[in-house]
Formats: sequence, structure tokens, C-alpha cells
Amino acid sequence: MSDIIMQKFEHVLIFKTSIEDSNCKHKVARVLDQLGTIETWSVDLSDEDYVLRVVSSTLSSDDIMELVHGCGFECEILS
Repeated sequence: MSDIIMQKFEHVLIFKTSIEDSNCKHKVARVLDQLGTIETWSVDLSDEDYVLRVVSSTLSSDDIMELVHGCGFECEILS
């Protein structure tokens, strides 16, 4: 794989959350969409773990967990 693609994979953070529906997702969106340091993010509402994926070259897993917890939702690293 090219170095650029590999670098992109290094910056994908994946979490198990309690963001279980579109209303919950909207609450988190108000916070995550304001950050210029997130390239893209998504929540899989059809997955039983409500998987949150964040692409950011500057934010850490702890940063994301703190932001999601601040919105009132559970968030833990998915390994």
C-alpha cells in the first residue's frame, strides 16, 4: 500500500458507543462538526456497538471519548 493510504489508516479512531439513534447522533454532530481537526466521522446506527469512526491526524482517542462523554454518551475504544 502507498504511504499516504497507510498514514490515513493510522488516523482512524474506532469506538463502541451508546449513540443509538439519529437524535443521539445529532447531539454528537453539533460538537464534532465544529472541530476543524476532524476530517470525517460516522456512526453506524445499524451495528449493535453503534460504532463511531473518526478520522483525525491531531485528536487522540482520549480526546474523542471526552467529547462524546460530554454529550452524555458512553464511548470506549473498540479493539
